[in-house]
Amino acid sequence: KTPLETPRPPLSANNNTRIAVENAPESSGSSVSRRRSHYAQNSTSGLSSSTIHTASSNLTSHHPMIDLAQSHFQMLAGVCIEFCVVTRRLDLLFGDIFRTFQSVGYTGIFLDVLEPYVLNDKLHYIAPEAMAQFVEHCKASNDVATVERCLLHMDVTIMDFDSILSLLRRNGMYTALLHVFANGLNDFLTPLEIILESLFNAAEECDVYAPRCTIMARLCYKIAS
Repeated sequence: KTPLETPRPPLSANNNTRIAVENAPESSGSSVSRRRSHYAQNSTSGLSSSTIHTASSNLTSHHPMIDLAQSHFQMLAGVCIEFCVVTRRLDLLFGDIFRTFQSVGYTGIFLDVLEPYVLNDKLHYIAPEAMAQFVEHCKASNDVATVERCLLHMDVTIMDFDSILSLLRRNGMYTALLHVFANGLNDFLTPLEIILESLFNAAEECDVYAPRCTIMARLCYKIAS
């Protein structure tokens, strides 16, 4: 007698897709690998976002202790950033994940965990919105120098120049400004003009040293020109 087979539950659309990809003939070679990788990354991306939302709601409703919350979100930020850096999913990192940390009020922890990845050359790009928040976070901590240190480790050729230059100029970060102009735009004169303009403005506000500062600044400008 043929043993009865245990009936299998009906497969969902997602299960059908996964099984079809996994059982695809190996003769298709790299195309199968790409499909498997694409499916795995999309599945993990959805899982990552949903995990943050669930963890956030559970923590805020059941664990009011601040220290526990900070520890929880530090661990969660580290896992999310590590995953996105390894899989090169910066769209997910600065999209759903970043917005989720913003919505629950732990943007600062996310940015603190992000900083070592930049300084250790594991992450070479920060999206404009996150960069603006990073600058504000460092200003609130009285540590604007951290922004300049991070920029020296970033790939300035893929930045949004308009937003980053406006941000640097507005906050007086002249070292980073020179770095972005020189390495991103191959322009050495414009940052010098900006620095000298700031020096002129500072000299006009200072009654005692104004004449001396103005003369020195104009001399430097003539030499540079």
